[in-house]
Amino acid sequence: MTMPELLERAGFRLRGTKRADCAHCPGHSRGTVSFTGEVAYCHRCHWTANAVTLARQVGVPTGRAFPGTDAGLKPGPTNGTSNRPRPVGPPFRAASQPADLARLRREALLREFELWRQQQIQRLYDEDRARTRAIMRCNDWMQRIPECEEQGWEALKRYYDDVARLNCAIDFLTCAVDSRWLERDSTIVDVFRAWRRWLRRQREPQ
Repeated sequence: MTMPELLERAGFRLRGTKRADCAHCPGHSRGTVSFTGEVAYCHRCHWTANAVTLARQVGVPTGRAFPGTDAGLKPGPTNGTSNRPRPVGPPFRAASQPADLARLRREALLREFELWRQQQIQRLYDEDRARTRAIMRCNDWMQRIPECEEQGWEALKRYYDDVARLNCAIDFLTCAVDSRWLERDSTIVDVFRAWRRWLRRQREPQ
């Protein structure tokens, strides 16, 4: 299966022979993904995958065997290694070498990070929409009930003061380019480090 076919199966919308809309970016993501026959990369959210990993994600057999599989090797200790049981559940079933296990652990860590990032972005977008609806209701009340105008202005001030916080967080998590809310544009590495700090705080005893 070709890279364009894999991208379409994964939910990406093709925009010609080298570009596609990102299926992972929130909001506007037209043509942010560039791809070749072997690799795809989003210039907005920095999602990337090669043909093999993308095929695995969408459930397409890759036809590539791990070292030791279907090679006539017998189970048991080799080269003096102990016969310790190995994890057999997915995705560890196919991993027969330490390097395979290390790669799978890295991939699992990155999937966990990306899930957290997308959840945080969605939460902030939901909060921003709720704030916008509250501002509209507040303006409506001030027009319909002039006696509430003072309280309405106080509420509007609180809502508008929150704009900077929300936009800073959204631009940081999405690695926005030329952000007017951040002192410098963030990178996906900055976001990853922030996630690791968040994890450590979650694990600290209360």
